[in-house]
Amino acid sequence: MNIQKKVSEPIRRISDIGIQKLGSRKMIVSHRGKFGAGIVENTLEAFDLALKSGADILEADVARIADGTFVMFHDDTLGRLTSLPARIADIEFESIRNLRLKNAIGESSTFTINTLDEFLQHVKGRCLINLDRCWEYLDEVYDRVRLHGMEEQILIKAPVHMEQGMKWLEQHDYKATIIPMITDDQYIEHFRKFPSRVNVPIVEIFIHQESDAVIQEEFIKELHGRGILVWANALTLSDRFTLCAWHDDNQSLIEGPEKGWGWLVDRGIDIIQTDWPQELNQYLKSKGCR
Repeated sequence: MNIQKKVSEPIRRISDIGIQKLGSRKMIVSHRGKFGAGIVENTLEAFDLALKSGADILEADVARIADGTFVMFHDDTLGRLTSLPARIADIEFESIRNLRLKNAIGESSTFTINTLDEFLQHVKGRCLINLDRCWEYLDEVYDRVRLHGMEEQILIKAPVHMEQGMKWLEQHDYKATIIPMITDDQYIEHFRKFPSRVNVPIVEIFIHQESDAVIQEEFIKELHGRGILVWANALTLSDRFTLCAWHDDNQSLIEGPEKGWGWLVDRGIDIIQTDWPQELNQYLKSKGCR
């Protein structure tokens, strides 16, 4: 596939990404799929909508419940999305199989909780996938990935200073793809000391303020010089903290995309995670980046 020409097609394999292969194209990560109003997060329909909106990577949350089933669910408790005041880890799948999830205004929807196997089968061969919130049972989750033959689609993130991440990679002969997360400037040196055997196609950076070293031209050039793509989060998760020096989704939509997503693009960010994939895709197209 010629990525430069067929820009509407999502990228499907880890081997299809890289500085030279992408050229000027920027990649879009859709956070929990495309959800809102009547569409519920982490459902198959939300993931389908994300792909239709231009996403290359689906960020998806995995939880293990009491009977060992893996489901697509973000929170530790069921309260926000259901009427049950229970921990997700304490529930068996039969008791929630037909449970209707709440929509964005707290009303019952037509959507239900999907299993990890249902999700993997549904998106097999269609895009890249970032499986999140599953470090406590990553071996079991990765076994499901291998059972479906989807190793070339799966991206796992871990903080660069997380020793558990390196031990897990070593156990898997460094074949799995981990995205190191540089959550603060102090961890840049941890990343530079990564073993050479670790395949690092992407690095995620957290930008707390515009003066952070991780977003300065020197460090971005260092990563690009090593053939590494740079991932940043434009998510507006709270008014208490930022992952992108407040050049986020809200800024992009309210004040204008140049002040949000454009700021990230201008500083060399290659991959942007968003809750608004369609709007970001339209903006990137207008900039000649899709």
